[in-house]
Amino acid sequence: MQLVVTGSVATDHVMTFPGRFSEQLLPDQLHSVSLSFLVDSLQVRHSGTAANIAVGLGRLGLTPRLVAAVGADFEDYAIWLERNGVDIKGIHVEPDSCTARFLVTTDFDQNQIASFYPGAMSRARDIDLNRLLDVSEPGGLVVITQDDPQAMLRHTRACRARGTAFAAVPSQQLARLNRGSIEDLVCGADFLFTNSHERALLLRRSGWSEQTVLERVGVWVTTLGTAGVRVDSLGAPPLCVPAVSVAQVADPTGVGDAFRAGFLAAIAWGLDYSAAAQLGCAMAAGALESTGAQDYRADARTLLDRLSLTYGRSAATRVAPFLPGTDTAYGSEPVSPTKPADTPETSVSSSDTAPPPTSESRPPSHDPQCPQRLLLIERDFLIPVLRRAPGAWFARPTSCPGWTVRDLLAHCAAALTRIAEDRLHDFSPQDNQQDILDRKDCSIEEIVDELEAGCAKAGPAIAAADGQLDVIALGEWVHAGDVRAAFGITPAYATEGTDDALALLATCSRVRETPLLTARLPDRELQLGTWLPDQRKRAGLTTDADNLVRLYTGRPADEGLYSLVGAAPADLVIYK
Repeated sequence: MQLVVTGSVATDHVMTFPGRFSEQLLPDQLHSVSLSFLVDSLQVRHSGTAANIAVGLGRLGLTPRLVAAVGADFEDYAIWLERNGVDIKGIHVEPDSCTARFLVTTDFDQNQIASFYPGAMSRARDIDLNRLLDVSEPGGLVVITQDDPQAMLRHTRACRARGTAFAAVPSQQLARLNRGSIEDLVCGADFLFTNSHERALLLRRSGWSEQTVLERVGVWVTTLGTAGVRVDSLGAPPLCVPAVSVAQVADPTGVGDAFRAGFLAAIAWGLDYSAAAQLGCAMAAGALESTGAQDYRADARTLLDRLSLTYGRSAATRVAPFLPGTDTAYGSEPVSPTKPADTPETSVSSSDTAPPPTSESRPPSHDPQCPQRLLLIERDFLIPVLRRAPGAWFARPTSCPGWTVRDLLAHCAAALTRIAEDRLHDFSPQDNQQDILDRKDCSIEEIVDELEAGCAKAGPAIAAADGQLDVIALGEWVHAGDVRAAFGITPAYATEGTDDALALLATCSRVRETPLLTARLPDRELQLGTWLPDQRKRAGLTTDADNLVRLYTGRPADEGLYSLVGAAPADLVIYK
């Protein structure tokens, strides 16, 4: 299938100011503002919606043709695109102009001052798409992304006139298009791509209902952030596909474009919408973990492991034959353990029914520094997040019934202070609630200060307790995960402290007498729990670290991301 991608090609100039913009503004001089900032860093990155999608397609082994207007400064960008498998024969160069540029400066509080210069993109309306489409290769798809609005309209009309299939990706241009232009861009599209905000904006500005949109397009694909993606088509129930979890969010720029590249590649290979959405989510996860819209990895092994872990081995098997670098069927080599939708319950070895060796019932040697390391790692990660968070976020509910983020932080701060000052109580629900009430007049800043100090001061006291307080250190880390979950940070219960947290979990699962269980994670295998009098064989769990912690701490876990044999989820919970 011939894939043509039209739209913006740009460079991002990203700068960091080590202070606060608000401190540079004088209230009595706002009528005459003249500011200059000495920035710490400057990063110049390749960007532009069309270029982002084309690079993603190229990395998946396709050769998309990029159609865009650029300036005389395009030479280095051209080399980059061709190196990533993009056909640039459709590029129109304006010799007297610059390629579009986005300039942004971010301060300490994540406030931004930005400008966008369209440059040569304004001449994209002069491009004749008919001259660039290969008439000898029918069955292609033109992806019309955000661009000069007149260019978007011209390309859409050309596709309709030729009977060429097209996908509409209006993105940010929806905000400036009137109802007539929206109708012109969307009607007849084989695919319509939006995110959740753009979906609502399209409905409001067009005056259409969702039913009306589906009557005008073939398939409507909506990305939903951490909730995954929704695929709608007329007369069919919505297809909802969960997102792929990431180890750490680095930069959301270009994540939607990476998703579209994965989705469109799967469509070009003849796969169904479910497989397309899954590959799109795997590509998006890679982009989310990287800085820059085009600097993520999309090698076959990484993608297949993401698919296998999130959606099951069969999802990876469907895609593997099409990815460059996979000469044999996926599965001929060892891969990361995953939740196998097609794996029978006999995956727990028959040898697990044998009487356990004495050593397996004995806790591993205790590392007294483990809880302290965990608290310090969590302090260094969470405290900066809390200090940057908007005030309204602290009123969000958490997985602890009846507690907001503020309540949860107050509880954690109080618990660590009590440990540091050797004023322990029973940590009963009544005791915990009283600690929260004692801090009802404290500001968020004061609570965060107490929490930060507690993470440092409580560590030595926990270490000196010879394991008796380890479960509290683990609980503090889990509560930090509750905060991340409330803030929408994924994965919530897997951070740099995961190794120490899992070591504590292994000990706590034995002390709390959960069933003996072998947990198979992508990067390790754990022995948890202890043999119980009525337990006939060792239980088995295949999942990732995030859902393992969720299951053992009673947090909501995604049933599609774990396989549990020989025990029920309620049997695993250590906090009861």
